[in-house]
Amino acid sequence: MRLPIYNPRPVADRQRERLIKLLSNLLNERLTRLNQNVPPDNIVLSNAEVKELNALIGEISTDRSFFTALSFVDGLAGRIKIGEEQLRELYLSERRRRGYSRAVSSNQWHQFITRLGMHSGDLSTLIRAAAPMPFEHFLRMERRVLSHFKISEDVQEYLLELMARKRQAIEALREQASNFRDLVTDTGVTDLTKAILKQLGEKRDNLSSKQVAGLTIVIVDSTTLFTTRDWSVSGTLSTMAGGLTMIVED
Repeated sequence: MRLPIYNPRPVADRQRERLIKLLSNLLNERLTRLNQNVPPDNIVLSNAEVKELNALIGEISTDRSFFTALSFVDGLAGRIKIGEEQLRELYLSERRRRGYSRAVSSNQWHQFITRLGMHSGDLSTLIRAAAPMPFEHFLRMERRVLSHFKISEDVQEYLLELMARKRQAIEALREQASNFRDLVTDTGVTDLTKAILKQLGEKRDNLSSKQVAGLTIVIVDSTTLFTTRDWSVSGTLSTMAGGLTMIVED
């Protein structure tokens, strides 16, 4: 039996929504011009697109809340050294900033970490712990949030396919809270995102469609982190997937 999926309540202003729309439009263009004489894995930015992206990139590149969300995911994945107590406090404080209560905070944290698929060091305090979110349920939630931002069906399918391809690595992260498994890299999603944003800001047109797709996934799902428990779990898993997708594989 499929579990119900509640509508997301993303935290995104008009600039963030516009950036998501523009990135998804670029991906849609890539998908619709496969028969043209353009390298299929490259996205060529027009002058108008570069100008608009520059302004939006400048805004998100200095957004403390955005990079706090990415640092949280890197901490869970073991890419940066943050202890569980710090991660717990970050999770609860960021939820409070978004209007959610800190009541029964220990239960909130353990519900989240268990639903994510990881294990807390203090198992004795697990209260009514939820089961880890099935990967198929996660993908259905992703489709819901992509639809919320009015991303085209073709781009939705492309992004979901990329995330599904990373299932093994994501499942390893969930269980081990360790590195980006099976990929030789010491880079977390925070640094990967900064690098891609810098390339776009410098008007470079040599980013692959997968890199822009990974950036799109990260930006979309950072808006659902620190909201409800399940949307926080979905946002965490998809941010991991987005980081993995941004990695250039030889």
